[in-house]
Parts: sequence; structure tokens; C-alpha cells
Amino acid sequence: MRLLLPAIVSLLRAILAIAGVLIRVSPARALSMAPWPKPSGPYPVGRCDLVLESTPRLAARVWYPRAEPGGNRAMLYSEADVRAIRAGQSILPTAVLEHFGRTKTSAFEDNAPEGINPSCPLVIFSHGLGGHVAQNTVLAEELSSHGFLVVSIAHPGGAAAIAWPGGKVEVLSSEQRRKLLLNPDAIKSARTVRHARSPSDLRVASLKHAMIEPLASECHRWAGHITAAISAVLKDPRLGPYIDLRKVAAIGMSFGGAASAVAGECDERIHAVANLDGGQFCADLFERESRTPLLLLQSEAAQLPKGRAWNDFFYERPDKQRIQPLARYWAVGAGHLDFTDLTLVGRPAIRSLLGLRAPQGPAMAKDLSAIVLAFLQGALCQRHFEMPQSTAKAFKPHVPNLVAH
Repeated sequence: MRLLLPAIVSLLRAILAIAGVLIRVSPARALSMAPWPKPSGPYPVGRCDLVLESTPRLAARVWYPRAEPGGNRAMLYSEADVRAIRAGQSILPTAVLEHFGRTKTSAFEDNAPEGINPSCPLVIFSHGLGGHVAQNTVLAEELSSHGFLVVSIAHPGGAAAIAWPGGKVEVLSSEQRRKLLLNPDAIKSARTVRHARSPSDLRVASLKHAMIEPLASECHRWAGHITAAISAVLKDPRLGPYIDLRKVAAIGMSFGGAASAVAGECDERIHAVANLDGGQFCADLFERESRTPLLLLQSEAAQLPKGRAWNDFFYERPDKQRIQPLARYWAVGAGHLDFTDLTLVGRPAIRSLLGLRAPQGPAMAKDLSAIVLAFLQGALCQRHFEMPQSTAKAFKPHVPNLVAH
């Protein structure tokens, strides 16, 4: 597997490069983007980029509920984002990301936070490995339109590229890519998980996979970033006065979801966690109930034989009644990147190339936002979580099947 991996990666890059050339020739026809979803909440949404004075310093994108609309609509990617994309080595064709980034969003672009509605619940959002701060803008705008202040942080050493003030761009190094994204031990371990024949085999394989180094340590490091971001936001005079300390949540996609779950265990200020298709690393939550209410949404990539899933041995104790709510759902027919804004790509050929499997991208984006919003509103207000009726077809409950066959 160690010998085949470089060849597989080279082949994939070649295919994506060809796709990139085709998209450059006719980007509008190749991508066929769906209309940008309009947030459903009562508040206009503002957006700005900040640097959080934390340790380490964190570049962040902030969405917030404004008292009044006004100004220019923000493009999905700022000029700094585009510079970062060009400097980085994303596995996706640069032409795809650049064209996608020209999409006009629903948020108003500000140089600094303006007119924030008071007493906002705070959400810290974490991207996936090789991801970026703008990857879940649809979700961020929807939450902000309902009164949430959303801070998406760029994880140093984990983001594809980070655009710092003054034009500096920090890209994910080749060493970090090999260590984290293409870790051969993790790939081999994942295969063992997928081929586990019994619940006992799956239990052992899941624990070993969660403890793979350096990914387990990286998960803890990201959790530290989330904790540091909360502290920095609360101290920031532009944001802190508007935060409701009783309503703080951590949300992440992919590796960011796993890190958010770990942060929820480490930081008592966090009152709810949502993991969007993140396979759990670290043994902290193995057969242990999560300290906070937790929402786990999973794609087809997380499915295992006989009705089992990647995180079945996490977030709850075996044979014990839970105290905190735990909601596990399958996203019917969805692929991993359908949990990002890329699900809005319309052309079937490009969707297939990107692993986008949701039958309708716009519906997936809307349903994902709706279920996360409903979960947070319930968890942070100590109400029972009820899945919105509109998402019943898109998300199906998952109950871990740990019975021997």
C-alpha cells in the first residue's frame, strides 16, 4: 500500500488537472452553479475577516446578525482567499475553486463588525484537513440570520492555505500533507475498520484507528485552537460584548468535527457540539458519553457493513442510559464534500469527479443548515431536539448495530 499510494495520488491529480483545463475553457458551462441559498432567518448577515489574538494567532472569518442591511454583497471568496488558493496545493483544480469563489453570497461585506445584534449565541466552526474558512458559508449565513455569531477559524498547519493581513499566505506544507492527509498507517487502519467482521473486531479496530499518530495529537491540537478562539472572541472588544456566554457551540466538518467533539470535552464553556461527517480521532470519547449534547451527521463514506458506522463506539457508554442528548443521522445518498458549499456544483460529471452524491445539491445545503440550526436552538436553550419535518427525507436516524452476526 505504501508503494501504491504515490501512484494513486499522481493519477488522481492528473485526472483533476484535466478537469481543471476543461473548466478554464468554459467554467460557467462546466460547473453550472446552483443559485446561492437565501438565509431563512429574520436578521441581515454581516461578514468580515479578523485575526484573533490567541495563542497561536488565528485567522478567522466572522458572520454575525446585523441590525440593518446595507453595503455590498460579499463574494464567497475574498481577493485574499483567491491569492491563498493560487499559492496552495489544493487537491481540487484551482479553476474550480476560483470560479466557485466568484459566487455572490447573501452576507454584507464589512471591514470590521458593524451593528451586531446583542446577546448572540457563539459558534466556533472548524474546517476539515486541507480545508479553509469559507468552505461552509451557506451554513454560517443561515445560523447568523437566526441570531448566531459564527467564527470560522483557520487551523495553522491544517488549512490548505491561510490569507493573513498584509498579503502573506501560509500554505499546507508537503510534509503535513504526507503526515496527515496521506498517512499510510491511517489508510491501512481504516481498511481494517471497514473489513471488521464482528462488533468486537470493529471495537478493537476503531480504537486503534482513533489512536493513530500523528492524527490523534493533531486532533488535540485543533481542539486547543477552538478553546483559544473562544477565549480570544470573548476578550475582543468588537465581538465579546455581544456574546451570550450561556450559549457557546463548536461545529466542525470532517477532521474539524472530530476536533470539535474533543474540544467539547475539554472546555466547559462549550454547551453543544455538531460533528459533520468527521471520523473520530483521539480515545477521549471512546465508549464515553459526551459532556454536551452532540449531533453527528454522516455520509455514505461513514457506512460500514451490517448497518454499522465509523463512530458507533464513540460518544456513549455501552449499556448505559445517556444523560446528554445524542442525535446520529445518515445523510441519505450524500458524499463527504456534500457537507460543504461544493454541494452547489450542478454538473453531474463534475459532481461525480468531486465525490458529490447528494441527489440535489441545493436541497442538501438547505437541509444541512436546517438540521444544525434546529439542533443548536434546542441544545442551547435546553429544549428537546426535534428534527425539522422538511429534512425527514434527507436525514435518517442511525442507531448503532453492535449485535454480533
